[in-house]
Amino acid sequence: MPLGEQHRAPAADSSGSSTRSVPALRPTPQTEHYPQELLDAALARMPEHALWLLLSIDHYGWRAHADLAHALSLDPPEVGGDLGRHLREHRHMAMVEELYLALDQLWRLVAAIQAHRNGEDLLRAYCQQDKNTEARFKALRHLSEGDWRALLAVPSDAEIRVKLEAQGADESEVRRAIAAAAEVIQLGPINAAEIHDLFRQPGSSIAGQQGHSVRTVNNRYRHGTRVLYEDCSPTTTGWTAANPHDGHGPVTALGDLDATAMEDVVNVLIAPPDDAGRAQVGSVAFGSPYGEKLVEAIGTVATVVKRLVTSFLRSEMMGGLPTLASIDDYSWSPPTAPQNAH
Repeated sequence: MPLGEQHRAPAADSSGSSTRSVPALRPTPQTEHYPQELLDAALARMPEHALWLLLSIDHYGWRAHADLAHALSLDPPEVGGDLGRHLREHRHMAMVEELYLALDQLWRLVAAIQAHRNGEDLLRAYCQQDKNTEARFKALRHLSEGDWRALLAVPSDAEIRVKLEAQGADESEVRRAIAAAAEVIQLGPINAAEIHDLFRQPGSSIAGQQGHSVRTVNNRYRHGTRVLYEDCSPTTTGWTAANPHDGHGPVTALGDLDATAMEDVVNVLIAPPDDAGRAQVGSVAFGSPYGEKLVEAIGTVATVVKRLVTSFLRSEMMGGLPTLASIDDYSWSPPTAPQNAH
């Protein structure tokens, strides 16, 4: 349809006519992915559009960024020369962007769940404008295992036993489920700490300079596509590594760099030259194995989003009670093409 906005038709007045004339669009049919009784139960606890968004995330949105990053990691169409190299550079930076889009989806989902349970508007919390994403993940990092149990609606050991025994489970199945619940709530703080590292500013081996996080490089790329192609340098340009002495998440430790460090990197201009004429450039490695690790990281974030949204929906459909859906086995794997029938 043409670019524009869709609105529900305005309510009719007492004479049966609407307050203004707008074209009527075809109605969106009700989903067939979820049973009617579950939809009714959820609609009793949240507005229609909030549920629509959550169902969309639960159905496919949770894995969208990982799937796209995986597609970008595959070999691009055969393009030779420097054009092919530059295409691969930008494909990798698009993968980095997918990582931060996935992280944005994660904190918004957490904020929406917390707001809903505090009696606030779920959809407004999800859609809020927030320029300090790092602070959001700092807050996530400080959540305890008990906080994660509540956030994910994980049943207590006793509740797990009662629920499973009512389903006819034996003792070994009960114990496995209890162990799975313990692992799930232990992973919450671990994942939050790993994510926080993607925002934390590392040190610099050059006195007077601040190191830059992957997020900083990503932001500079997004604002002006400040990529410096090495085959476009107007002079013979020297480089000095400013990597921290110790490794920092995806940032390589200074001692691990070698003479080939500049072979497969995307150079993003962070800031104009200082008084000494030194421009700050963030260099992001691309190609194998960096692309694979990046896709794996996005897949991990996607799995957390899936567990959050599914457990929240199931809990709401049960009146807000803890749910065994929170300890199901969720994982992301690359999409595969359907096999042709023979």
